[in-house]
Amino acid sequence: MQIAMTGAGYTPGDADQLRRDMAAWRKSGKLERHRPRLLEGFARTGISAHFGEQLYKQIQGFGEYGFPESHAASFALLVYASSWLKVHHPEAFVCALLNSQPMGFYSASSLVKDAQRHGVEVRPVSIVASRWDSTLEPPSPGHRSPRRAMRLGLRLVKGMGEDTAVSIVNARDRAHFTSLQDLVHRASLKKNEIEALAEAGALTPLIPERRDALFRARAPREGGLFEGMSIESEEDVGLRPMPALQQLALDYGRVGLSLHDHPMKHLREELRRRGVRRAEELRSLHDGSTVRVAGLVIGRQRPGTAKGITFFTLEDETGLVNLIVHAQLFGENYGVARHAPMLLVKGRLERQGSVIHVLALTLTRIGLPGGTDVEIGSRDFH
Repeated sequence: MQIAMTGAGYTPGDADQLRRDMAAWRKSGKLERHRPRLLEGFARTGISAHFGEQLYKQIQGFGEYGFPESHAASFALLVYASSWLKVHHPEAFVCALLNSQPMGFYSASSLVKDAQRHGVEVRPVSIVASRWDSTLEPPSPGHRSPRRAMRLGLRLVKGMGEDTAVSIVNARDRAHFTSLQDLVHRASLKKNEIEALAEAGALTPLIPERRDALFRARAPREGGLFEGMSIESEEDVGLRPMPALQQLALDYGRVGLSLHDHPMKHLREELRRRGVRRAEELRSLHDGSTVRVAGLVIGRQRPGTAKGITFFTLEDETGLVNLIVHAQLFGENYGVARHAPMLLVKGRLERQGSVIHVLALTLTRIGLPGGTDVEIGSRDFH
């Protein structure tokens, strides 16, 4: 607006109309009508035709991606405050983000894994400690961080509503739960809610083994032949412990994350034999190195200004990998690039200071042993 008024003689009203036309110039083409007037005005004020064209292209470019200074300043303030909180109070920062889900680019799993890598003690969903929201608790004695621990809330359990969670917390506040039967009776839980808690591992304080918890959660409790009968044994029924991979699938299926496991751990031995690097190892490699990386696809972004490039974020058990996929490679591998939840990538490492990207050269779909299906949600923005 200032360029148009000072350089081309626009009135403030004309300059404001220019601003409006800039905002939608690709859709309406209204910006083009300003070109002759701007160039004539520039000429009258002694600006050469060549420099006048450059000024017009600058205005046109700003219309492609630009916003007011006040807008930028507001976002900068949010970024500054958020960064300060993340550095100095990471447990409160991630707790607040989890309680605001669904939002933003990163899933609950990615947020929690990042917090753990930064020293936050994260505790699982628990029928004897969790509330609806995630909460902060005193740190464990001897934990490497003196900060408060974060307890995951019942809101993360798929199939659990807030009313049910409040009923559980109210019953617990009156008296501790002594058994699964006591929990079911006092919190008035339905069978699907008991199963959800069992699959999420929330019943562990009452029933340590996940498979045993599932067995008891699925027992018939009301109506029919067993009406009014207690058919649960309080003793261990002798089921073998659940395999780690099956427990991982339940964690992701019900809570969306696993605190002490990660899908890539179950592939790491094979990946290591194939020369695949972990995310944390990329920091020690030189710019231009050929690398193989693998991970969960947690995000795909294709900005309109990126000329068809898609930016992927991969996650393994040690961190995140920023991946650049050009339009041709994406198109040639569309099914894999668009839908694969886990990728093996061969690429070239590109380093700019502390920022590392991998420019993808090949994309390969990978999966967990035995065809185990883990629900991995990718945040995709196009």
